[in-house]
Amino acid sequence: MESEVQAQHLFSLNQLNVCAQHVPDYEDKAFANASKEDLKMADKDEQEKKKDKELKEEFKPLTKWWKKVLGNSVTNVKVSTRLALTPCVVVAGKYGQSANMERIMRAQAFADPSRAAAARSQKVLEINPRHPLIRSLKDRVAESEEADDN
Repeated sequence: MESEVQAQHLFSLNQLNVCAQHVPDYEDKAFANASKEDLKMADKDEQEKKKDKELKEEFKPLTKWWKKVLGNSVTNVKVSTRLALTPCVVVAGKYGQSANMERIMRAQAFADPSRAAAARSQKVLEINPRHPLIRSLKDRVAESEEADDN
């Protein structure tokens, strides 16, 4: 994940999921799964919270349109606060399985294909409101809605 916030990161794909369940923090720093939604990078002041709220409101037509286009492929489309350079990212739901755990479950020797759909994690699309591609897409959706209204 990209971030403009200065923070210490521990990156692992293997056994950290299991360890983090038993050791939730280290030196008063909580572990956070970067592949899940609602990742908090740092505490925000009131001005930053207000700006985030304004961005969410500004991009509401785009997120509604994108959710309609993607249908059941994602549970939600939301404005991200974690992205700096990438236009968007698909992450696991807050309480769902991580993509790595989903991969492990599919690879089980006796994996039941009928259970595969139920075990599939819920995906959330997070968009970067500062990226030129997303801004352009927002403008096009707004133009399309204006044309439909006329």
